[in-house]
Amino acid sequence: MDDLQFEATVAEIRGFDLGDDSQLLAHLDARMAEGLRGEEWLLRGVLLHRAGRYEDAVDSLDQAVDQGHAQSQAHYLKSCVLREHGSMGEALEALEEARMATADDGLLSSADLDHAQGLLFWRVGNREDALYWVEQALEADEHNAERWLHRGRLFAELGRHEDAAHALERALEEEPDLDRAMFERAALEAVRGEADATAQWLSKAIRLEPEHRRLAAEDPRFSALREHAAMGELLASTHPADLQWLDALTPWLAAFREDRRLERLGVEWLSKARSDRISVTLEVDYEDGPLGTMHTAATLERSRALLETRTAVAQGPGSRTREGVLEPSILFIDTARPQDGLWLALSSGYPPFLWLRVAPTIDDLTTVLAEFFPRPRRSRVDMSRQTRGFIGYRSRFVVPSPVTGGLEPATLVELQRHLAINPFVESVCWGSAYAEDPWPDEIPDQPGVVHKIAEHQRMVARQEPGHAWSLTWRTRHSRSYLSIEVHHHDIYVAQLRYRPSVHSEAVETMNTHFGCDYPVDMPVDAVAALLGFQFDGARDLEAQLPTASDPEQLAGLLLVLSALRHEDLGVLELYRRYVDHPATVVRSTVGDIAVAHNHEVLLEEMSVREPDVQLRTEIEALLDEGIPMIEDDPYAASDEDGEVELSEGEVEELTTDDTVELDVADVEVDAGARGGPSS
Repeated sequence: MDDLQFEATVAEIRGFDLGDDSQLLAHLDARMAEGLRGEEWLLRGVLLHRAGRYEDAVDSLDQAVDQGHAQSQAHYLKSCVLREHGSMGEALEALEEARMATADDGLLSSADLDHAQGLLFWRVGNREDALYWVEQALEADEHNAERWLHRGRLFAELGRHEDAAHALERALEEEPDLDRAMFERAALEAVRGEADATAQWLSKAIRLEPEHRRLAAEDPRFSALREHAAMGELLASTHPADLQWLDALTPWLAAFREDRRLERLGVEWLSKARSDRISVTLEVDYEDGPLGTMHTAATLERSRALLETRTAVAQGPGSRTREGVLEPSILFIDTARPQDGLWLALSSGYPPFLWLRVAPTIDDLTTVLAEFFPRPRRSRVDMSRQTRGFIGYRSRFVVPSPVTGGLEPATLVELQRHLAINPFVESVCWGSAYAEDPWPDEIPDQPGVVHKIAEHQRMVARQEPGHAWSLTWRTRHSRSYLSIEVHHHDIYVAQLRYRPSVHSEAVETMNTHFGCDYPVDMPVDAVAALLGFQFDGARDLEAQLPTASDPEQLAGLLLVLSALRHEDLGVLELYRRYVDHPATVVRSTVGDIAVAHNHEVLLEEMSVREPDVQLRTEIEALLDEGIPMIEDDPYAASDEDGEVELSEGEVEELTTDDTVELDVADVEVDAGARGGPSS
C-alpha cells in the first residue's frame, strides 16, 4: 500500500532528489567519526531506508531521537520503516511515541498520525479498524486525495463497491490526474464485470503512467476480462491473428516479423486499430504542428503530403524525458513505396521529413536504433562537431507561446517557454557557469517535484563572469547541446555541439527540398529543434559584406559576425579591414566589438589610426582605464535597451515573408542563404 505522507516526509528531509543518494550517504558515513548532528542522523536514516538497509536506518533514526532532533518526525519515520518490514508491534510503539512527541514539537498533524495508524491495521489485515482510522484522518483533513484513495480501496476489499466508487470519485475531485485512483476504479469495474468502463478507466491511467499496463496484466482482479475485445489491446494480449493486416502491406514484412531478435530490440507490432489511432492523431497534429514545435506553411505541407502514404506498423524502443515521461519510437511503412523499407520516427513529435529510413533487415534496424537507444550520456568532449547560426534580434522574430497559444515576439522568456515544451530538447537548461550538463538523465519521482525543479533551474542558470551569456539544453535523443547565446544585448545566436550522425539521408533530403544548408551529419533531433528559426552561419553573412553599401547595414553585419565568431581570434583580420572605413558608425561599431570581446590589440591599433577626435579620445580612455567586463542581463528588457513590441500585422509579416528584415541594423537576409525553413 502507498503511504504518500511517509514519502513526502522522506522527500522533505532528503531535499531535491537528483538520484545521488550514494554520494550523500558516502559523505555522511565519512563524517561519522567526527560526529553527526541530529538532522544529519535523520537524513542518514532516510538514505539508508531508501537503500534498503532497514536495520541501519532504524539505528540512525534512534540516534536522531537521542540528540533531540525533530523527535516526533524521527519516531514517525521509524514507525513507517518498521511497518514496511513487518515489525508491527515495534511500529505501533514508535507511532505512540510520535503522538506523544507531537504534543511538544507540533511537527505532525493528528490526521497524519491517524492515517499511519490506519495503515498499520491494514497491513495486518484488519480492514475494519483500518477504515475507521482513515476516516478519522479524513475528518481532520477532508481534502487529502490519498486518504480518499485508501478509503476507496478499503471499501473495495470489504465488498462495498458503491462506497468504493464514491470514495475514488472524491479522490479524483481532489486530484484530477491521480492515475492510481483511475487504476483502482478500473479494477473495481473489472470486479463488477463492466468491461467497457474498465477499459475507459484503465486507458486514462495508462496515458498518465504507462506502467499501469503491466500492473493490470499481472493483477488478478482483471483476469475475468482479459479476453474481452475492449481489454485485449490495453493488456497487450492481442492475438497473432489480429496482426495479419500487416502482411498485406508488403511481401517482405511477413518474413521480417518472424525474426525473434525484434523482441529484444523492443519492437511491438501494432494492431490495425492502434495504427489507425496514430494516423488520426498525426493528421490532427499537422493541422498546425505538434505542441511545442514551430512549423511554416512549407514544412506543414510537406509533412501532410508524406503522411498520406505512411502507415504505422510497430512501436519501437522508447526513452524517458528527465521528468520520467516515456516516449516510444514508431516504425512506419510508406504504402506507396513499400520497397523503401521502414521509416523510424524517434518519437511522435518528429515531422515525417526527419524520419530515418531503415532497410528491411534486422542488422540495419539494429544499427539505426543503436545510435539513440538506450539514450547515450555524452559530455562535451564526446561532441566533436559544432555549428553556429544567427537566429535573430530580440523581439524581431516570433515563437509560439504556450501561455497565449499564439505567436509572440521572441524575448528570452518566450524562447525559454517555447523550448520548455519543445519535443526535441529536454525541458530544463543550464547557464554558462556549467561546462557540462548539471542535471541527471532522469529526475526521480518525488513529492513537490515541479517546485523543486523550478528552484534548481534558477540555481543552475548561473552565468560565468566574462563568458558569453547563454542557456544550454540537451537534445532528446542524440543528447547534443543546444545553446542560445545573447550578444550585444539583442543578438541571439544558436550553437549546436554534437557527435556526427551516420544517418545523413534525412537531412540531405530536407536540405534539397527546402533549400536549407544544415550540416548533413547533424542528428535529426538537433535539426528538428531549430525548425522555424532562421539559422544564418558566418560564411553566409560574410558573403554579404562586399555588397553592403549602406554603413548601418555594414555595421549590423559586423555585429552579428562578431557574435558568431566571438571565440575565433582569426576574425581580427576581418575587423582590421574596417578600422579605416570612411563611415564613423562602422569604425565605432568595430570599437564596440573590440570592447565587448576584449580585443585590446585592436583598440591599440585604432587609437593611432582613428581620425575622429571624439571616438579616438574614448578609445584612449578605455585603454587607460582598462576594458570593463560587460555583464548583460537579457531578462531586463526596457525601452531604452531596444525592447520592441510587434503589432499583429508585423507578426503576420514575419511569419509569411520570404525575406526577414532584421531591425536595429536593418540587415536584409536573403531567404536562399538561410540555414532552414524560417518563421
